[in-house]
Amino acid sequence: MSRSTKDWILRITAFLSLGGPCFADVTISDTDDTAPAVEVSAPADAGDVKNAVAKDAVATDAVATDAGTTDAAATDSAATDSAATDAAPAAAPQAIATDAKGVQAELIQERYPNRAVKVERHVTQDTNGNYVNHGLWTMFDEKGSVLGRGEYRYGERHGAWTRWHLTVASEMLSQAPYKHFQPPFVSEANFENGQLNGVWTIYDSKDQKISEFTFSYGERDGKSTWYYPSGEKMREIDFANGQITGTWQEWGPNKDVVRNEVFDNGRRLAKKVETYPNGATKTECTYLFAREVLKCNYDWWNGAITTKVEKEGKDHRHGMYVSYHKNGQVESEGEYVDDLPVGKFNWWFENGQKAIEGEFDAGHQIGRWTWWHENGQKSASGDYVAGVESGKWTWWKEDGKVANAAKITERDADPQVAGGKVVEITPSNTTAAPAPEIGMPVKQQPAPKPMQTARRPQARQASRQK
Repeated sequence: MSRSTKDWILRITAFLSLGGPCFADVTISDTDDTAPAVEVSAPADAGDVKNAVAKDAVATDAVATDAGTTDAAATDSAATDSAATDAAPAAAPQAIATDAKGVQAELIQERYPNRAVKVERHVTQDTNGNYVNHGLWTMFDEKGSVLGRGEYRYGERHGAWTRWHLTVASEMLSQAPYKHFQPPFVSEANFENGQLNGVWTIYDSKDQKISEFTFSYGERDGKSTWYYPSGEKMREIDFANGQITGTWQEWGPNKDVVRNEVFDNGRRLAKKVETYPNGATKTECTYLFAREVLKCNYDWWNGAITTKVEKEGKDHRHGMYVSYHKNGQVESEGEYVDDLPVGKFNWWFENGQKAIEGEFDAGHQIGRWTWWHENGQKSASGDYVAGVESGKWTWWKEDGKVANAAKITERDADPQVAGGKVVEITPSNTTAAPAPEIGMPVKQQPAPKPMQTARRPQARQASRQK
């Protein structure tokens, strides 16, 4: 058997060990020493093929043993084969394999100028007759070291892939934490129809994990984690559908927390503080900041991630809100959800006396609302239904005497009537209190003062009939 034949036995054995398509029978004809023919029949298990190749190799060894009495002749023959090979390298046979689904794939080799194999790939034809990658794909450098390996399915990466970064070429791999690890780096990922799907992990030359990103069909979905050479976490970010959702945490080399933020679909949830000129706190509130939309490009082969951030919308109050007087006393407090006040709200005068108390539902005043004078005496009290005054309302003077009272029983769309029809008015026509403005100092809040209304509804209706 010539050297070229033995080379192809070794090549096929290596190919099978890498998980290539399975053959039922592989027959190598040695009629032409320069290009042994390969015949492929129906698919079978890879183990059968390996056994067949192994038997062929054993037979070859047996022949070599029987020829022990003619070593010199065998040596001359081998020398002749070697010389022929050096003079004219054998062309790679176009092996045709049939995978488990009956799809035929041809082996193609691409070469460097020095004739070393650059890429070994399998191709098949699509429905239009175009050749597309299908099956095992391997890339080598000019010295024969493997640079990347995986499988294609009809032109798309599919399944497990491995990439060896023998040199640091991408910007990402030259930055922290990668720059603190020893190259070459090994990048492993799983693909589904050409999209990253599963875990993308990068290791250093000592098999230490540097980073691990979880994907779902091309978008980061789950945790993305980076590590220190010590094995401790450096950063961990939660993603959902490609956007930061959950926590963003970072730690120093000594495990101290240096960042701990919460995100909701790309919107950072954090406290914003306003101060007076003297530095004292004026307001503080948790905000949902404008959405930061991530537009990412994941170049797995080159080990690169490029990210563009676009902002959408405005900052919204979303959480507890507190304002302070200049003397440091609390002025108001309550809660916001998506920039709308919800639940109980309270206001206080600078001397600590309560000024206003009431409740909101999605930005609308509801239930009983009460105002006080600065001396602690009630100023006004009444009910709201979905932001509209309703029922009995009463106003008091600073000395506690009733200033006005009203019973609001019906709604009226007439803009001249502030909130509705006013009946049983004592001692004069009046309207209920306006909603307080959150963030405005208590002394500047609209006061719940009586005011004259339009004519009574019955008179207006009579006038309209005329």
